[in-house]
Amino acid sequence: IVAGLRALSPDVIVIDEIGGRDDIHQILQGLWAGTAFFATAHGKSVSDLMQRDGFSSVIPYFDVCLMPSLKDGKFFCDSEFLKSGVRI
Repeated sequence: IVAGLRALSPDVIVIDEIGGRDDIHQILQGLWAGTAFFATAHGKSVSDLMQRDGFSSVIPYFDVCLMPSLKDGKFFCDSEFLKSGVRI
């Protein structure tokens, strides 16, 4: 992430699966540099993620949490708005 920030100056970075403290530290560096993020993390809810080591420092920067799942063989997606005024 940090190498990409320096070399490419992206507006948005997409991350598949925030893994731990190192990922979180790099995401925070990108956010402070003005880069937006679209990221995934496995969890049952926002409160579940907030309990994980380091996640509470990065989740407040995100606007929306989408929680996709399959119910009776059909795709379902619940959402939790983390900031007011967000439109999706």
